[in-house]
Amino acid sequence: MSVKMLEINALSGDDVRALVDVRQRYEVLVDLQHQHWHSFRGTMRYGERSGKQYLLRRVDKSDRSLGARTPQTDMVLDKFQTEKAAIEARIAGLKAEIEARAPLMAARGIGRLPSIPARILRRLDAARWLGEGVVVVGTNALFAYEAMAGVRIVSDVIATEDIDLLRDARRRISLTANGVSERGLVGLLKDVDPSFAAVRQGSFRAVNQSGFMVDLIEPLSKSPVHQSESGISSHQDDLVSVPIEGLAWLVSAPKSEAIIFDEAGLPLRIVTIDPRVFALHKLWLSEKADRDPLKKRRDRQQSNVAAQIAHYHLGLSFEADELSALPAALRKMRDRLEMSPPPRAQW
Repeated sequence: MSVKMLEINALSGDDVRALVDVRQRYEVLVDLQHQHWHSFRGTMRYGERSGKQYLLRRVDKSDRSLGARTPQTDMVLDKFQTEKAAIEARIAGLKAEIEARAPLMAARGIGRLPSIPARILRRLDAARWLGEGVVVVGTNALFAYEAMAGVRIVSDVIATEDIDLLRDARRRISLTANGVSERGLVGLLKDVDPSFAAVRQGSFRAVNQSGFMVDLIEPLSKSPVHQSESGISSHQDDLVSVPIEGLAWLVSAPKSEAIIFDEAGLPLRIVTIDPRVFALHKLWLSEKADRDPLKKRRDRQQSNVAAQIAHYHLGLSFEADELSALPAALRKMRDRLEMSPPPRAQW
C-alpha cells in the first residue's frame, strides 16, 4: 500500500532560538520544582508539647519533631524559611518569564498540543506518574518527535481527540504523590476537568463532556489466564487497563522524552516511546488483517512520518543495538518503511 509522503518542515532559525530559549528556562524551572518538592515541601514551625517548644516539620498531614528548641534549631528554622523563600521566588520569576513569552510561541506556531491533553500530561507529571508508571503512545507521541527534531508536521495526521496511556504494570505508582487521592486516574482527570468519568464501571476509557477520550492500555499477557484486570487504584470507579496485543514491545522499548508546547505557547514534558519503535509498531498495525481499513491508512501515514523524523532529522539507525530487544520479525519490517529523503534545497 503506497501512501503519499507527508510534509515535514524544519523550523526557522528564529523559531529554533525562541524554542530553545524557553525550553532552557523550563528545564531550570522543573529542576527548581523538584528541589522544592524534595527539600522544601510543607512547613516548619515551633509548636508546644508538654509545656516545651519543639521544632515541627509538616509534610502532607503529619508533623515530625526535629527536637526541642535550641539555638541550633533556631538556625535550622531560619535556614529552611530563607532558602524556601528564595527558591519560591526563583520559581515564580521563571514562571512569569515563560508565561510572558507564551503568546510569541503560540504566534510562531510552536505551540501545538491542544489544551486538554496538555493539562492531562501536566497533571500526570505533577503526580510523578509520567514516565514512571505510564507513558504516552499513539498520535500524541508525534508532538514529541516534532520537538526533538525541531520540525513541524504539515498534515492532519497529528489531529486526535484522545490520548492513549500505556501502563507498565511492572512499576508501582504512588497514589499519594502530590495530592493524588485513592480516586486514582479518574480522580486525576477530574482535577483537569470535573466532567471526566469512566464510560462504565470497569472500563479502560474515560470521557469528558466534550467527548475527549483517555484510554488506559497495557500489554496482553503471554498467558491470558493470568491476565489480571488492573487499575492504577483500587477505587471501584477508576479505569481498568485493557490488554492489547503488541504492546509488550512498547513497554520494553527505549523511551523518548521531550519538552513540547501547548497551543497557548506554554511548555510541558512528554514521555513516550522511541520514534523508531513507534514507526515499526504503526507499520505492523497497518498490516494486520483485522484492522479497520481507515485506521490502517492513518497507521501507515504515522509510521512514515515517524520513520522520516527518526532517520533523516534525528539521525537514528533502525539497526541500532538498543532495538535488539524487539522481535526479529518486527525489526525486519524496517525494510518496508517508506522513508523518502527530504527535498534538496534549490538555488
